[in-house]
Order: sequence, then C-alpha cells, then structure tokens
Amino acid sequence: MGDYRLLIVAPLALILVSLFFIPHIRLGVDFKSGILASAQLDRQLDAESVKAALISKGYSGIQVRYYQGTLGKNVIEIEFEESAAMEKVSVLRDKFTADYDTLLTMQLDLLSKNITAGQDAGYQTALGGLQSLANQLFAESGHSQNATDYGNANVLNTEVSDSVRQFNTQYESGIKSDLELVLGTPSVSINRVSPNLSARFIERVVWVVVGSAVLSAVVIFFIFRKGIPSLLVLTGAVSDVIIAMGAMGLFGIPLTLPSFAALLMLIGFSLDTDVLLTMRVLKIGEGTARYRVYDAMKTGVTMSTVAFLSFLSLFV
Repeated sequence: MGDYRLLIVAPLALILVSLFFIPHIRLGVDFKSGILASAQLDRQLDAESVKAALISKGYSGIQVRYYQGTLGKNVIEIEFEESAAMEKVSVLRDKFTADYDTLLTMQLDLLSKNITAGQDAGYQTALGGLQSLANQLFAESGHSQNATDYGNANVLNTEVSDSVRQFNTQYESGIKSDLELVLGTPSVSINRVSPNLSARFIERVVWVVVGSAVLSAVVIFFIFRKGIPSLLVLTGAVSDVIIAMGAMGLFGIPLTLPSFAALLMLIGFSLDTDVLLTMRVLKIGEGTARYRVYDAMKTGVTMSTVAFLSFLSLFV
C-alpha cells in the first residue's frame, strides 16, 4: 500500500498556495459598504464594456461579474464603491445621531433636576453643536434648511433623517436609471450597505468566528480526551478553510455574508468528517494502524465525492 505519510505533501502544497492567494480576496459590499446592483438579462453583455460605460458616467470602484441564474437567465451583479458625498453624509449622520442621543440624555438629566434646558449653558452648547452638524448635513444632501428654524432637537432629528433619506434615495435612483440605460433592462435591483452597517457586520463576524472556534475546540477535546487527535481534527478543519479561502482569492470570489456562511458550513462539514475518520482509526480494533488509516481515507473520499456530486447536480 506504500507509505501513506507521503499523502501529506498534497494538502501542504495546497495550503501554501492558498496562503499566497488569501490576501487577494475582495471584500463584498457587506463588509466594505457600497451599493450592489443586480439584474437578469436575456443575453450576456461584455463586462468591460459595462464597466467602461459606467465609468464614463462618473462612477468609480466598479466590479462586474456574471453568474447563471434560474431559468437559464444571465444574472449580472455590479458593485459600486460608496461615493465621497455619500460617505461624508454617512459619517455626519452617525455623528449627529451620537450627539443627538447625548443631548437627549442631558435633557432627561436636567428634567430630573427640575432645570429648564434653555437655561443650562452646557445644554445650549451641545444644541448649538447639533445644529451645526445638521446644517452640514442639509448642505451635503442638497437641502437649504437652517437648523435654527426648528423648535427643538426632536423636530430637527426628524428633518435630518428625511433629508438624508431623500439624498440616498435620489442617489440610488440615479444609479438605477443609469444601469437601466446601460444594460437595456428595467429590472434592476439596488441594495446599499452603509459604512455603519458594514462595521456591524464585521463586528458580528468576528464574534461568530471566535465563538465557533472556542466551542468547536471544547467539543473536540471532550470527544477524544487526548491532545494530539484533537489538534489534528482541528488542524484539518482549519486547513479546509484556508484552502477554500485560497480558492476564493484565486477565482475572484468576494467575501460576503453568503460566502462567509458557506465557510462556516465548510467548518461543520470538515469537523464532522474528521471526527468520524479519526474515530475509525483510533477506536476500531480491526487490522493494523495502516489498514485503518487507508480504510478511513476511502470513507472520507467517498463522503467528499458524494457531497461534490450532490452540489454539482445543482448546475446541471
């Protein structure tokens, strides 16, 4: 049967190659903010021509990709970077929201002390700062309101929210109109992820990764009660993820929430397979250790082949 230990060369080579491509993974709009537009087409347009047409209209940071949708339709997805104006409005809006919350807290504190907000110098200073931010937001969003025209902070917050919403809607409508013209179809959908939302996604992803890693390690060590088998099982799962991420970098697959979910699914599949095969080697007393290793390998190859063919059937 030969020296089965030489089989480690192939996965090690894949891991090394994958480590080279992982830094080339692009972040999708879920993690870097921006706008994702998609449309179903009866024909496939040239991606570079679409990109050039949009650049000529003043857009930048454009990524175009195709995939096969349902009913044989070509689906085109186009990513737009957050424009400088939208990014500035988002930053100002987040700061306005934070200052508005602080102002409300001050107002409640003064109310509990039976102090009129209008008579407190600190409150008036904070209100002036909030009004200044509101005027900046009005100017950036193309509105001519003056923050001092509104009687209180609650009304001002409502007006700011309406102005920002109208600005975003107008910008997204402009993209939709340009895409309908370039693609020649009215069925264009627009999805925008703000910088604040993408930051929350990243924060949640970090917690999910850390939590799943800790829980997986605890469960694996509980199952085997031995260090080396447990570490080998966890190493196998990590290796599978590294190779998958290397493939993402090689083939230009962006890291989005769906692809992140796929990586989590891969971890579960890998741990399940590795636990099963390791238990076959350690806890089945038939034959020699070499025989059990080859038997486990055949089982693993069979499982992986069946899974691959099952997913392949989705594209037939």
